Amino acid sequence: MMTKKKQSNIAPYLRYALSFSAFLLVFWTISCQKETPKEVSNTYTIVDQMPRFPGCEQITGDYESKKSCADNKLLEFIYNNFEYPKAAKDAGTEGVVVARFVVTSEGNIKDTSIVRSLTKECDAEVLRIVQLMNDQNILWTSGKQEGKTVDVVLNVPILFKLQ
Repeated sequence: MMTKKKQSNIAPYLRYALSFSAFLLVFWTISCQKETPKEVSNTYTIVDQMPRFPGCEQITGDYESKKSCADNKLLEFIYNNFEYPKAAKDAGTEGVVVARFVVTSEGNIKDTSIVRSLTKECDAEVLRIVQLMNDQNILWTSGKQEGKTVDVVLNVPILFKLQ
């Protein structure tokens, strides 16, 4: 009698989540580049060069290729550290949580908040992941406006999807 190897349900979930999140990040990046710079109390929402998650500075290429690589590194970080909250999983909760935070001119994360909520457990998981960047001393490549590094607000969507 042959036994079937139990397949993990997480791989299809991660592929779907990464694809959807990548789409959202790319859409967000493209839409941001078509706007003019905006400044709110020394913190920008749109700048010449948006902040980038680290890990791609050594690659050759222009800003766009580094930004694309950085977006993938960010998604990889999120989903390597992502833990679907038990209460949300048990309730069959799915949806998107959008975190907002400021990447400072030094590359740190500050002023984290949730701008699109799902449940308190899902929101807490997203906040935990964003805080983990500071806990692990992950420094972003700062955003630039007119050649100067500046504080920039980012919105990052994280998909909760059960398979």
